[in-house]
Amino acid sequence: MIEIVVEHRGVSEILPMVTSMRDRGWVLNQDFSFAYHNATFDNDGYEAVNPRRTVFTFYREELATMFTLTYL
Repeated sequence: MIEIVVEHRGVSEILPMVTSMRDRGWVLNQDFSFAYHNATFDNDGYEAVNPRRTVFTFYREELATMFTLTYL
């Protein structure tokens, strides 16, 4: 299992990537999975403690490599 973290991209940028991967024939939860996390802010709400990020998990190394070369 290989995890790749993509930071600072919103949902509107992540979902087209997922759609493109599925169009290539990659199967969600079999070849890859992903989890989007919103940014978390400190108490005053101005500074992000954790930036927004998406964690992609790949179950085959060649797909992780292809993802990195294509989308990052």
